[in-house]
Amino acid sequence: MPERGKFHEHYGPHVKRMGAAVGVLALGLGSIEAAMTDMADGHIDNELLVRSMFSKIRVAPHDGDGSTR
Repeated sequence: MPERGKFHEHYGPHVKRMGAAVGVLALGLGSIEAAMTDMADGHIDNELLVRSMFSKIRVAPHDGDGSTR
């Protein structure tokens, strides 16, 4: 039991700061995921635009996953 008290003595005061840091990390990872999705969408859009410029076939509209709408 004394080990438990020592652990809490060192860990306890930092719980709120660690929780806040985890929240910031989660928000950061979420924004990175959103940015990468936007970049992928832009890449697909540009590829379709270039393909349509050099082709007589009209390219069907698509959603963010590359599926046709």
